[in-house]
Amino acid sequence: MCVIIGGMNSNYNMQRGPSGQERRTYMTGADIQAKKAAMRRRKKNRRNRQRLILLGMVVLLIAFITAIVVLIKFYSNVKSSVTVEVGDPLPPVEDLMENPSDSIKCLTDLVTVDQETVGDYDVVFQWGIFKKTCTIHVRDTVAPVVKTKDVVCPKGSTVGPADFIESVDDRTPVAVSFVTAPDFSRDGVQDVQLLVEDQGGNQVTVTCKMEVCDDFEAPVISGTKNITVYVGETATYRKDVTVTDNRDPNPVLKIDSSSVNLDVPGEYKVIYTATDSVGNSSTAEITVSVQEKPENYDDVLKLNQKADDLLEQLGVKDMNDLNKLFTIFRWVRKNVPWYGGRVTQHDKVAQALKGLAGNTGDCFTDAATCEILLQRAGFETKFMERKNNLGLHYWVMVKVGDNWYHMDPAPIYLRQFVCFLGTDKQLKWFSTDMRPGYYDHDYSQYPATPDEPYAEVKYENEDYHLVGE
Repeated sequence: MCVIIGGMNSNYNMQRGPSGQERRTYMTGADIQAKKAAMRRRKKNRRNRQRLILLGMVVLLIAFITAIVVLIKFYSNVKSSVTVEVGDPLPPVEDLMENPSDSIKCLTDLVTVDQETVGDYDVVFQWGIFKKTCTIHVRDTVAPVVKTKDVVCPKGSTVGPADFIESVDDRTPVAVSFVTAPDFSRDGVQDVQLLVEDQGGNQVTVTCKMEVCDDFEAPVISGTKNITVYVGETATYRKDVTVTDNRDPNPVLKIDSSSVNLDVPGEYKVIYTATDSVGNSSTAEITVSVQEKPENYDDVLKLNQKADDLLEQLGVKDMNDLNKLFTIFRWVRKNVPWYGGRVTQHDKVAQALKGLAGNTGDCFTDAATCEILLQRAGFETKFMERKNNLGLHYWVMVKVGDNWYHMDPAPIYLRQFVCFLGTDKQLKWFSTDMRPGYYDHDYSQYPATPDEPYAEVKYENEDYHLVGE
């Protein structure tokens, strides 16, 4: 037992011995100071741990808040949706964000967005592990612009709403329907209202007219003519061809030239088909003669051009067939001076060039000049020749409609017989009763003519006149 004397503060610890009895242990001042120091350290360590925990929590909170701010910034930067008009170019990727950023990637290829079709298309963006979708709305907000046409409908038949549409200007497909179904049983003209709606739901109502009538008359095709071209050249099938109809102002003309091979010489058929709005149709046929280029090819081109220029000057384009034939016949007889000599060189191109230039020549020159004009005007011809003890004589045959006729442009024997569109019967009469043997030829080698002439010409007052005109 220790007893501290002298008035000093005394401390002790209560301890239990092995038997469980308490015992009091007295400590010195140094022990007490050490104990207090230890307690202060423990408190300090506890405070430090608390500060570290608090700091960690603050750091986590700051990181969390920062992440939230960045995520909000990412999600708010990528637009939720963009609307474009159908058919317009798509906006670039940068326009799908408020503020373009290199750290934000676009995962969708914009070529997958069909700007020609109304719809919604998703474009996905990624930042780190986060993704956001921007929806491109392709919309049609413009109403169609419609041009209509009036329709002639044969009685007893029907037409659909689309038959009244000539054209529609819209970027999406349109549906056409009747506002009120027209009365196909009632004769006459009536108004028809159409509702035109595009893919975007935009609507427009238009009014046109329908005439119900008995129409069985087919369109008339005019101006078709046979064509001669040389290998490698082009053929113009529609030139000078017109189509008219008794009711339809715009009948449809289709030209089938699929059988023509401009690289291979030969005779080819071209079919013209004209159809009016009620389905009446007519056809016409021409022959395209593809020939090898002759040695005098440049002269042939020159001849064709001169013949075309003369025909245009004579105004034959707008004439009917009879007036075309008479105008050509009359011009040759009056403008190619005939003389009684003989052409020594039977070159049709050279002699026709002489004739078109107004130079003198014989019956060969006249026939060659007449033939090229007839051919360039669209008529099919055959070059005729007489060989007998009277010598040589030349003229042409020309096809008018489905029949062939003789045409002799040589200005001789005017008061006896003017062979304009003559027949075999007339030529045989002249060759027997008037000028024996004059038109002798092998009739079996050429197409037979009708018994009656297509038309007749008389010569009086030093000019030619159509009989009956």
